[in-house]
Amino acid sequence: MKKIILMACLAVALFTACDLESSDNGDFDGFWQLTQVDTLATGRSGDMRSEHIFWSVQGTLLKMTTNNNDWLQDGKVNYLPVVCHFRLEQKQLHLTDVMADLRGMSEENPDSIITDPATVAFYGLTQVNETFDVLHLSGDQMTLRNAAYILRFRKY
Repeated sequence: MKKIILMACLAVALFTACDLESSDNGDFDGFWQLTQVDTLATGRSGDMRSEHIFWSVQGTLLKMTTNNNDWLQDGKVNYLPVVCHFRLEQKQLHLTDVMADLRGMSEENPDSIITDPATVAFYGLTQVNETFDVLHLSGDQMTLRNAAYILRFRKY
């Protein structure tokens, strides 16, 4: 009987010691590819699939990257990988704490806060701390709108 009680106590201790981190982002979690950008001012649409722009979402972090071959030209980085915090609430996506993700580019350069909106324009942002209206979000498609664009994504 002592062995059973000891084993039960040990099992309870093991399960309470583990803290599983989970996300309540629903369909937003995952790996998204920007497929189309509609410019609100002109009504024109652009096919973005060949730009290979990706948003990766997990927990409270969103990372924006591209594997576009033109990201480095003449030793100059054209499209920085970006990481930021986000809040998804009541059909709005709020991006904050936007930083250049310089890991892997240089050991000397730490991640740095982005202050120039031109740095993130490639990813469809019009300002550094951006708010999008979530027009559509499902398991395989997402549509976001900010002041200038409608961004359409597909999920991998």
